[in-house]
Amino acid sequence: EGYEPFVSDPLPRDFSGVLDVVLHRPDLSKAVRGVVLRPDGRPAIGAEVALLTPGNRKYLGRARFAHREVKDKLITNADGEGRFQFEKDPDSDSAHTAIAVSESGFARVSLRQLTEPLTIQLEPWGRVEGTTDTSARQRPVDSLHMQFQGPPGSPGTLQLSSDFRVRSLQGDDFAFEFVPPGDFYVVLDAGAGVPYPQHHRTWLTVRAGETTRILIAERGQRLTG
Repeated sequence: EGYEPFVSDPLPRDFSGVLDVVLHRPDLSKAVRGVVLRPDGRPAIGAEVALLTPGNRKYLGRARFAHREVKDKLITNADGEGRFQFEKDPDSDSAHTAIAVSESGFARVSLRQLTEPLTIQLEPWGRVEGTTDTSARQRPVDSLHMQFQGPPGSPGTLQLSSDFRVRSLQGDDFAFEFVPPGDFYVVLDAGAGVPYPQHHRTWLTVRAGETTRILIAERGQRLTG
């Protein structure tokens, strides 16, 4: 621990003798590091910062990362001054995006051309308020959930966790707090055992610090065949 991994040149099948292994401490000037600031410019103490890599996705809960494992080296917390730093290893070296979250806001930063420490300024969370019209209940409705637009579950992306699902939807109205800025969809789910359970997918855009209102309703003729 505290040294970069060592990988030797290919060894001949009949190799014998002494192999000298020299370990080097990582160059922390090239590690992903920086400071997280609240929307008002103050340090975001305790903010969670996660790295997205080509083979690693993260799940966003209510102002936190869901399913966080204790030994996950791709998530860290900002200190008392809002500063953070990741260990330099092959996983963090392949990261393409940094995501920062706290109760005060959300931020997404590209790492494609990272040369200096990051200054991540959080944006206020958005909110979604919606109504399910009676016309959308022509099919059964067991639950409702929201997700980012794009291929579901793709590696290297940020996905919304089950915190953005309303189960046993009883009334017509629903709301989601701590929504990051971006493009999403909300869809109704008829539940297990129903063919093609998802229906009435509705697209929406959330802006920082604003409330987005949507209506889930039948918007045309249904074709069957």
